Amino acid sequence: MPHHAPTIRSRMRDARKLRASRCGPSELYRKETRALWLKRRPWKGRIMLNDAVKGFLYRILRTPSREAVFDRATGKRYAYFELGCRGARLAKYLTDDLGLQQGEVIALSAENNIAFIDAFYASLMTGVIITTYNGRLRADDLAPLIARERPRVVFVSEGHRQKIEESCRLADASCVLVSLDGEDGSLPCYSDIMAGEIGACSLPSLDGFADFDIEETQLLVHTGGTTGLPKSAKISFRAVLYNALSEILTVGLTQRDCGITFLPFFHTVGWNVTTLPSLLVGARIVLTDSLDPGVLLELIASERPTTGLALEAVFRRMAEHPAFASTDFSSYRLLANGAGPISTSTMELYWRRGVKLINAYGMTETGPNNCFYPDSDESLESIMQHSDTVGKPMCFTELKIVDEEGREVPTGTDGELLWRGPVTFSGYWNDRASTAGIMAEGGWVRSGDIGHLDRMGYVHLQGRLKNMIVTNGENVFPIEIENTLKDCPGVEECCVIGVPDAERGEVAKALVHMEEGAAFDRDALERFVRGKLSSIKVPHYFVEVDDFFKRGLKVDLGAIKERYGHAGE
Repeated sequence: MPHHAPTIRSRMRDARKLRASRCGPSELYRKETRALWLKRRPWKGRIMLNDAVKGFLYRILRTPSREAVFDRATGKRYAYFELGCRGARLAKYLTDDLGLQQGEVIALSAENNIAFIDAFYASLMTGVIITTYNGRLRADDLAPLIARERPRVVFVSEGHRQKIEESCRLADASCVLVSLDGEDGSLPCYSDIMAGEIGACSLPSLDGFADFDIEETQLLVHTGGTTGLPKSAKISFRAVLYNALSEILTVGLTQRDCGITFLPFFHTVGWNVTTLPSLLVGARIVLTDSLDPGVLLELIASERPTTGLALEAVFRRMAEHPAFASTDFSSYRLLANGAGPISTSTMELYWRRGVKLINAYGMTETGPNNCFYPDSDESLESIMQHSDTVGKPMCFTELKIVDEEGREVPTGTDGELLWRGPVTFSGYWNDRASTAGIMAEGGWVRSGDIGHLDRMGYVHLQGRLKNMIVTNGENVFPIEIENTLKDCPGVEECCVIGVPDAERGEVAKALVHMEEGAAFDRDALERFVRGKLSSIKVPHYFVEVDDFFKRGLKVDLGAIKERYGHAGE
C-alpha cells in the first residue's frame, strides 16, 4: 500500500465535518431522496456502500494488462493497471500537495485526453467531485459557473488557459491552475504529477479508500444551457454505477467491445454513455480530441470500434467527407444518435452502408441512459421499422407518462415523460429552486419532454414541453417540423420557434442554414414541408441564417428567440 493511503483515509474522516456544512442544492432534498432510496431498495443497511468504487477498481485488478484507452492526442495506449496508477498519483497530488478533502471540487477544461480518465479514478480514491468547463463558452459565461462551484484546482490545456484565467478573475475565485500540456514553467505541469515508472506503482487495497457513501456526488455536469446559465447537475457515485450497468446490460457490452468517445467530457454523454460503461466492463475506449470528420473516419478504420454515440451533425459531416464511401464500418455492431433528434435522411446514409444507426434518448438529470433499442442484435430491418421511436426504457429506469394534472395517460396518448430509478441525478448544486421545480412526488424526475408509448412499448418523442407552439388551440412540436426540413435537399441545419400571431396565437417560424453551394428558396421549402405535414404545422415564416447561436453542443434558444422571435421574415 502506498504511503499516501493513510493520509487519504484520514482526510476523508476529517471531511465528514465539511460535508455536514456543505448542503449542496438542498440538504433537505438530499436527505429525503436518500431516505426514499433506502426505503425502496430491498437490501438493508450499508451493504451497497462504495460498490461504485469497488466495481471500477475491481476491473483494474481483474484485467490489469488489458488495453483500456487509446489517447489519440498523444498516440499513447494505456492498460487498466496504468489507469489505476495514474489515478493514485493524481489522488496523492490532490490530497497531499493541495490538501483537498472529500466533497471538494476539481475542474478540467481541455480537449478530450487521458487526464479526464485520471481524474475519474482519483475521484474513486478520494471522493473529490469533478466538474468540467466548456472552453468554447465566453469568459463571462464561464465565470458564474466557477463562482458557483468554487473548484480548488483547474487542470487546463494551453488552448483553454487564457479563457479560464479570465473566468477565474471575473469569478473572484482563487483556483490553482495546472497546465495539461504546457512546459514553459509558468504553471505547474501535469507531466510532473505523473512522473515515475508505472512498474514501481502499487495500488492501495480497496479498503484503503472505500470510506464514503455511494450517494455522495462524484460529477457535476452542466445542463439546461439552451435558455440561460447552465445548471450543475449532481451525479452521485450511485448514478454513475447504475448508468454504466444499464448501458452494459442493455447494449450487451463486453470486454471485446471498443468505443470512440466522440463527444466532449463537458457533456454527460462524454462520461456516461461510452467511456464509463466501457471502463467498468473491461472494454477499450478511444479518446479523440478532434471532431474533424476525416480524423474520425481514420479512427474508425484503424481502431475498429464496435459501438458509439454521437449527434446528427457529426454523422452528417462524416457522411459528406470524401473518405466516407471507402471507410469500412463493418466493425460496428451499432451506432446511436443522442443529444438531440436525427432526421431520417441522415440515418439512411448509414443504413445504406449496412450500419445499424439508431436513435436513443436520455437527459443529464434522468440518466442519461434512459431509452435504447431493446435488443443489440436487432436486425437492420427492425431498426428501420421503428426509426420514428427512441427505443424502450433501459435497465434500472422507470417511466411514467402524465397529463397536465399529473395523472398517468393511456397507451398512445401524449404526456410528459417522468423518470425514476438509481440512474437519476441528486439535484442541482446550490440551486434549491431549480431542484424543487424538476422533482415530482415519489422521487420522479420531470423531463420536460412530451411523448407516448405505443402498444409494443416503444417511446415516441414529440418535443420539449416549453418549446411547444400553440396554434389555433392545437399543439405543434418544433421537432417534427425540424426533422422534415432536414430531409429537404440543401438544408444543413434548422431551428423552428413559435412567434406571436394576432389571429392564431402563435405560428411556427423556421430558421434555415443551407449547405454550401445550395440556394435558399423560401417557397420551395414551404412546398416541401406542405407535402409532408398537415397545414397547421407548416411554418408561416422562413428565414435564412448564416449560423446558429450555440451554447456547448446545443442551439441557444434564448439567444435565437431574442434575435428572431418576432413575426415576419
